[in-house]
Amino acid sequence: MSSTRIERLRDKLLRQGRPSMVPAAWPPAGEERGAADVLYSRLRPIAEAMYLVMVADTQIADPERAALRGALRILTEGKLSSAAMEAMLAEFGRGLARDGRELRLDHVAAALYGDADDVELALALVAAASLADGHASEAEYATIEALADRLGLAPERVRTLIEQPD
Repeated sequence: MSSTRIERLRDKLLRQGRPSMVPAAWPPAGEERGAADVLYSRLRPIAEAMYLVMVADTQIADPERAALRGALRILTEGKLSSAAMEAMLAEFGRGLARDGRELRLDHVAAALYGDADDVELALALVAAASLADGHASEAEYATIEALADRLGLAPERVRTLIEQPD
C-alpha cells in the first residue's frame, strides 16, 4: 500500500468521521447481542491501536478523532453511535493510564497477531490516523513502529505506508 493510498484512506476516514446528528443504537435494533459483541471484539484492538498512535504525542487532534470515528463507522456500516465511540475512547484512556503504552501495545498486538488481514487493516488505519492532522509526529511514528515490530512486520513495511517525520 502506497503513501498515496494511505492519504486517500485518511481523507475517506475524515469524511466519514464527522460527528453524527442522530446516533444509531448499539447494538442495532433486531440484531442479536452476540453478533454485536463479536463485531466489537474484532474492532476493539484495531480501534485501540489507532487510539494509541493518536495519543502518542499526548493529545488527540480533532482530525484524528474524526479519522477514528470514520474508521469505526465504515467498519460497522454506521451501526456504532458517536456516544459508543466516545465511551470506547474513554475505556482506552483508562487502560492506558492503568497499564501504560507498552502493555497496551502488547495486548493490541496479541489480539491482532493471528489474523493477517486484521494486521494489514490495523497498520493501514493507524498510518492514516497518524496523518489525519497533516503529519505524523515522531512519537506517533515510533508507536506505529513499536506495534509493527510486535506484529512481526519489518520497518520497511511501515515506511511504505508512512514517511518518517523530519
